[in-house]
Amino acid sequence: MPQEGVEKMFAAARTRKVSEFMHRKVVTIDVEDSVEAAITAMQRTGYHRIPVVADGTPVGMITRHDLLRLMVGRLH
Repeated sequence: MPQEGVEKMFAAARTRKVSEFMHRKVVTIDVEDSVEAAITAMQRTGYHRIPVVADGTPVGMITRHDLLRLMVGRLH
C-alpha cells in the first residue's frame, strides 16, 4: 500500500471511538470459575478469548489456545 494510503487510514482511525467496535455485552469468567465454565462460555458466545476477573477487576485473559494446551497436556 502506498504511504499516502496508510496515512489516510491512520488519520481516519484517529477520529473513531472504541465504542464503535467493542462488544456491548461483556462476557467474563471469575478466577474461581471452573475450566468447564470457561469452555462453555466460549462455546456459547463463539469468542476465542474471555477476560478473567477477580472481584469485578480484570486480572487476565483465558484463550481457546490456553484450554487446548491444558487438554493436550493431560493426554500425555
